[in-house]
Amino acid sequence: MSVDSIGTPRSGAAVLWDVIVAPCSAFTEIAEHPTWGWAFVVTGILGMLAAFLQVPAAEHITRATMTQQFVTNPQFAAMSSDKQQQLLANVVAWMHYQWLVIPVILLLAAFFTALFMTIVKAAAGGQGTFGALFSLAMNVALVYWGLGALFVAVLATARGPDGFNTTADIAGLWPSLAWLAPSAPPKLYVMLAGINVFSVWSGVLLALGLERVARVS
Repeated sequence: MSVDSIGTPRSGAAVLWDVIVAPCSAFTEIAEHPTWGWAFVVTGILGMLAAFLQVPAAEHITRATMTQQFVTNPQFAAMSSDKQQQLLANVVAWMHYQWLVIPVILLLAAFFTALFMTIVKAAAGGQGTFGALFSLAMNVALVYWGLGALFVAVLATARGPDGFNTTADIAGLWPSLAWLAPSAPPKLYVMLAGINVFSVWSGVLLALGLERVARVS
């Protein structure tokens, strides 16, 4: 999809779509007319839906983890059974509303991504404003925070909450390097899960966008 004539901004929805199907066109438009409203709304909705769908799995993980902590952690073990159950109930109750904070997390993620790109731009002698880089970050966030999160949530829903006992079980749903090392130690397994299709896709888009928006090569 080609960019409209200079001086005629395209809709944020069209730019967001192009991030997926024609990223060069999208980034050229962002460089000329930064826009991120549609990206924030769409990614926020997808992210909240994903987080909401994962609540049962997250609750099961929390119950399993905290039940173990009540036995192995001296601080928790010293608590009475009633206090332990009250603490567990409070944590689980909060988890049912965590999906509501996704928009805030999304804004913070875009802000710090834009801040990092601003530092790279300055070091490389690039151009472009912070607003344009923030727009770039927010539009690219659709890939990881929107599509990736929803992909994992659908898999988690299909498996059912009983199939999750640790955070590594959730991390293992991402199509990642962790699939090549299923027997790796838990911490390494989670690190490998971070190198996944959606994070790599996002990284490539950000690098391409940085070149277009900030003239960094």
